[in-house]
Order: sequence, then structure tokens, then C-alpha cells
Amino acid sequence: MYTSFFGQEPTKVKENYAKFELEEPALHFSLNVRPFNKDGILNHLGFQVNNTEEVRALDSSD
Repeated sequence: MYTSFFGQEPTKVKENYAKFELEEPALHFSLNVRPFNKDGILNHLGFQVNNTEEVRALDSSD
């Protein structure tokens, strides 16, 4: 399903894991199989940038 959605194969596949590294939009998307938990199963979100200056530019754009 994600291969069709993103239009490319995952860059890494292991048991219960797949990672997509997209160029446009710039996105690294990982899927991990975890047991159901009534409090939710989302445990990590991250953003990747090219350098520290990109982060500083976003911070000062308020």
C-alpha cells in the first residue's frame, strides 16, 4: 500500500520494519509493527533537515 502511495519501494526492509526515504517531499517515513496498546502505538516522530542553519532559519521566521 505505501509503495503505491509513495510511488517507490522502501529503502530498507527488515522483519516488521520498512523505511521510505522520499526526495519530494523531503520525508523519511518508517513503519514498525508493535503490539496494540490502549494508550496508542505512535512512539516517535522526527524531522530531518540538511543542516543546523535550516532549523535556525525556521525558528527566526516567526
